[in-house]
Amino acid sequence: MFHIKDDIRAQRSAQLLYNGLMTLLDTKHFNQITVSDLSRESTVGRTIFYRHFDDTIDILTWQCTKHMRDALTNYVAAFKPNDETSSLLRYVLTSILSPKNVKAWETLLEIERLDIIYNVFIQNAHIVLECYEQIGLYHPNDDYTYFVSTRVGFLTGILNGWLHSGKQQTVDEILAIVLRQHQEVIASELLF
Repeated sequence: MFHIKDDIRAQRSAQLLYNGLMTLLDTKHFNQITVSDLSRESTVGRTIFYRHFDDTIDILTWQCTKHMRDALTNYVAAFKPNDETSSLLRYVLTSILSPKNVKAWETLLEIERLDIIYNVFIQNAHIVLECYEQIGLYHPNDDYTYFVSTRVGFLTGILNGWLHSGKQQTVDEILAIVLRQHQEVIASELLF
């Protein structure tokens, strides 16, 4: 769990810890990084670490939560129904695969913490649902669980596919692959 106050000093020290973690990931596997390593690399004391985070994984959770919130907020701000460039998947993948964000998400995939990706999406889904509800694309009596689970399952599957295929595809290439797969499923009249 992360608990970072909304003040400049707290945000700065948390960001230093994140930056330190990203640097350490260049030379160590995530599971080998200790709080002492983080403290040394980030120049933030252990006490401050534990003031903000319970465990090292919480640093990734904190940043990925911010990435997802920003992606969904940007999506809603630019959303245009029936415009394929206004795809939710495009906005989320563009955020996740951006050079400044991708290492955090790759790490979650590599250490098989899909539960964090799932929870990060669930915690922020309301941003999109409120927008969809206002324009009639979602109704509160719809099955929320399936609405969100379908999208987050789709996202985690795509991210895993991207990682295991060597991280070569761009967002546009991924979207083309996904669209092609979707069309094949529809054409075959099979659900799965």
